[in-house]
Amino acid sequence: MAARELTEWIAYERVYGSIAIGERIDAGFAQVAYLLVRLLGKDGGRYKPRDFMPEWFRELTAPHELERGWAALAAMAKANDAHD
Repeated sequence: MAARELTEWIAYERVYGSIAIGERIDAGFAQVAYLLVRLLGKDGGRYKPRDFMPEWFRELTAPHELERGWAALAAMAKANDAHD
């Protein structure tokens, strides 16, 4: 991994939190909380799993962020194709 890429990943983690699966158990607990509300709550049907996710996840998966992410991935793929 190049130093530039490592620096980008470090910056990403500072903004969005760790990318290590073991350190993202907050998302797992949010899924468990959602299931418990669905099973035990009266109004379980009005919630979505996203409602229980941490703030960083809700921001990261906002519709405009997803579109921006897909556009960035498409640009990277196009650049990679041009490189070959």
